Amino acid sequence: LSRSTRRRDRGEKRELYAELGVLHYWLVDPDRHTATVLRLVGDAYEQVLTAVGELVVDAPFPVRVPL
Repeated sequence: LSRSTRRRDRGEKRELYAELGVLHYWLVDPDRHTATVLRLVGDAYEQVLTAVGELVVDAPFPVRVPL
């Protein structure tokens, strides 16, 4: 997220990705030092995780999001 796209990323872009069937959508906010992971359930996203500070994720590939 950036200040200029925050609203679009949380609204219009999120809805479009859900329509396209993108299974996971991550929102990383460097200003707030947070990361939010959303999972597509049906036709909408549900929040799976919100982390504050450094986030290390066990995924099919190594992920480290420095905040």
